[in-house]
Amino acid sequence: MPHMARKEMGLDSMTNFEHSIGSIVKVTDGDIERFIELARADPMHKYRFCANPTADDPISEMIICHLADTIVPVHKHHGKSESFHWIKGAADVVLYTDSGEVMDIIPMGEHGHWFRVPYYRLNSDTYHTLKILSPVIVFLEVTPGPWHYEDLYRDWET
Repeated sequence: MPHMARKEMGLDSMTNFEHSIGSIVKVTDGDIERFIELARADPMHKYRFCANPTADDPISEMIICHLADTIVPVHKHHGKSESFHWIKGAADVVLYTDSGEVMDIIPMGEHGHWFRVPYYRLNSDTYHTLKILSPVIVFLEVTPGPWHYEDLYRDWET
């Protein structure tokens, strides 16, 4: 089990997450299964393990778990890149123009999953969301910090 700080609860739409503590962070297959169980227990069916010790770190590294019915609002990160390295399951990253038109769909999946991409990086302020295609997805998201809710959300259908 990774060495973690206390569970933080109730921050906007993110209700189930932990920050790591200590100078070395390891995540095992057993930890991934625990994250999935924590997502199952969460009312919004998601969980986030933050390898960085605080939200104010210059880099946010988060192992994110979503169940199939998790809604990921369309959003973009102002002046920040974002990358995903897929661990488990399958989803489509849907990219949108500023006017809400679909401009690309990236099929994400774990290594060895036919016709799916295990890694992507978004270098621009582009609206995007996830369409979850499997019972559970787990992925590593890396984005420059500090990580706070300055993301913009759109009301169009996702």
